[in-house]
Amino acid sequence: MPRPRAPPAAWPRARERRSGVDRVTVTVNGRVHDAAPGETVESLLDRLGLAARYALVERNGEPVDRGHYDQVELEDGDTLVVARPVAGG
Repeated sequence: MPRPRAPPAAWPRARERRSGVDRVTVTVNGRVHDAAPGETVESLLDRLGLAARYALVERNGEPVDRGHYDQVELEDGDTLVVARPVAGG
């Protein structure tokens, strides 16, 4: 029986790994972003201008403790939902 093939979306990443390019792809609020290996939630938020100090982050369906944003390293395929609280009345 032939081995199932990966979906086309996975092919470019597989080629990049074989060629030695090392990157991580994460989805933030529905948009795909590249990140460096070892990049943290905090550094990604800073780079995207999302004010890590005030942002609320959910990673793969689980809340991330704001005090650990600088310690949580992103992994390939992570999905983040980022919300920034607003005040008003």
